Amino acid sequence: LQRNAGVVTGTPTSAVTGAIVGGLVDGPLGAAVGFVMGLKTGFTAGAVADTVRNR
Repeated sequence: LQRNAGVVTGTPTSAVTGAIVGGLVDGPLGAAVGFVMGLKTGFTAGAVADTVRNR
């Protein structure tokens, strides 16, 4: 779990943030899109951070 801490913490945080921002900008559809984009962004950023940290 520790090796994947960036993915584990980053993904939900980004997804929630994306949903909130998307919802404010564009209503329910924006929230859904923001959530999905946030998932992808958070997972990717977390994976990169974990890879760098675990070298």
